[in-house]
Amino acid sequence: MTETKPWASQAYLDALRPDPGWVVRTAILASYSADLGSIGAALLALAGRDDDRGSGSRTDLAEAVEQLRDKVRIVIQRGRLARLKRLPTVAGILDRFLAEVPFDETERSWHPKIALVRFDGPNRETAWRLWIGSRNLTAAENLDVGLLLTGARGTRKGHAVDGVGALARQLAERAYLPCVRPERFAREVAQVRWTAPEGIGVRRVWLSSGNGAAPQPECPACVEEVVLVSPFLSPDIVRTVGSWGDAGTRRTLLSTQTQLRGVAGQLRGFSDRVLAYEGPLPDDAEPVPVAPDAISDEQRVEAGAEVPPLGLHAKILAARSGKRVRLWVGSANATKRAWHGKNAEVIAELEATPALLEGIEHALKLGRPVTTDELAPTPEEDADAIRERLDCARNQVAGRWSGQLLRDGDMFRLVAEGAPHPVDAEVAMEAGLATSGLLGWPRGEAVLGLGSHPLSHQTELVQIRLSLEGQECVWLQRCTVTPPLDEGRDRAALARHLGARAFLEWIRALLQDTQCADETEEPWDRQEGKQDTAPAAAVPNQTITLEDMLSSWARDRHAFTRADERMRAYLELIIAETAPLDAVDRDRLTSLRTLWDTLRAQLLDRP
Repeated sequence: MTETKPWASQAYLDALRPDPGWVVRTAILASYSADLGSIGAALLALAGRDDDRGSGSRTDLAEAVEQLRDKVRIVIQRGRLARLKRLPTVAGILDRFLAEVPFDETERSWHPKIALVRFDGPNRETAWRLWIGSRNLTAAENLDVGLLLTGARGTRKGHAVDGVGALARQLAERAYLPCVRPERFAREVAQVRWTAPEGIGVRRVWLSSGNGAAPQPECPACVEEVVLVSPFLSPDIVRTVGSWGDAGTRRTLLSTQTQLRGVAGQLRGFSDRVLAYEGPLPDDAEPVPVAPDAISDEQRVEAGAEVPPLGLHAKILAARSGKRVRLWVGSANATKRAWHGKNAEVIAELEATPALLEGIEHALKLGRPVTTDELAPTPEEDADAIRERLDCARNQVAGRWSGQLLRDGDMFRLVAEGAPHPVDAEVAMEAGLATSGLLGWPRGEAVLGLGSHPLSHQTELVQIRLSLEGQECVWLQRCTVTPPLDEGRDRAALARHLGARAFLEWIRALLQDTQCADETEEPWDRQEGKQDTAPAAAVPNQTITLEDMLSSWARDRHAFTRADERMRAYLELIIAETAPLDAVDRDRLTSLRTLWDTLRAQLLDRP
């Protein structure tokens, strides 16, 4: 089996994974950007079914979708969902877990990175986790920072945290979860007492709304040391932080050389240490268009999407006064848009001992000292100019998007209120369902016919590609579908993806109240047509027996009932969607249905 890079960091997934015997009641995740592979990894972790590479089997994905439907929402900036080539078409059903914030990125962005999760325990107890940091829900490998708080209500352990109720309300208002009422949700979260990592105290947290009004960090009294880490910089923020303290204050700045070059005139206050991190741009930089042959097949990304880099992405502002350290961590870069409230950002204001600066020092050691002479401006390359034109075009299309999908049976049309093309007349535009191919969208036209798509391929996700002089920018956006997609869409897609063999293994595992132990089962994210094992349609000779069913009923009636729910929901779809399915296999599945229905009538349907 080919090894692939993890979709998301294990530290992040660990924050989402429930303890044994616990289940997710509600989860709202916020991110600036995301990709469908990492969204799948997050869902698997929330269901407790992910593996050590942030993935899972086909049956794991199916069970995660069944468990988490209408309980989980991932809120991202519109236009920042990357299209990954190697995912199967079943990824189209992940649209149901997405909500997009329609900020116009020429002015502001939805930029917070948050995970707020409520877990229910086996004895009706509840627990909470709140993660705040700099990491997006992508496969990018970056130097990031995060804070994990654990909490519960009705306990003396921990402390109340100022601002968590307002943060919860804002997330709920963006998430549109049917089971969550924002005001009630906010009151419940505000009553939670939170426990922080040892040595850290949480003064407050806040999620700015993007309306231009947000709290500002204030320099503590008698500050002796200041550290600023940020992959993006604005001159006014650098100048302000560089003025904290007095002549005896030691100040350090870590950023990329490109960003340092842009603020070279404001670095006087950081004369002690200016450090350049030499890694690539972080994952929420404006995507750099790349050639399709420049990306490996193992982690293939559509040209123009975010290529997993190893770059600086942490955002930290720290100020030491004696033996106390004040920190601001979260999603906000040291930029005017972030700190003056144009962006929606999440910030945690902390207090800690100087020992925490030792960890920050580890990141600082990755930087290289630079002088003002090294930061002289360099001529802009033509490739950068093309990239900027594509970035501008992306922001125009995503920021003013008004498109919706109109459906007539299996026929789809993409309809906008007006022609959605960017102002730059040289930029070509294509679009299509995320589960299908791209079609050219003639300039000046407001309607694009997308053809016919079977139920298992239908999705609210639309892919858009902009092209200019051989370079491309591609992303996914969610669109309203009218009339709405059939309620059976998810299960039709999962049935097609599972096939008969994986389905039977799933039912067997549910009867035994275990996860599937079949090591030959393929991961859910394996690109279609690249199997390492036998075709999924192949049904093993040993099917589910009467003994399996009766043993499950005697041992754990709850496990049997859950297996029965999945059997009734999926068996007919498996027969219909699995291709090819020969007569022998069809007869075997039909016999299983007859046996199951007979036993069910005796065990569950009798008065």
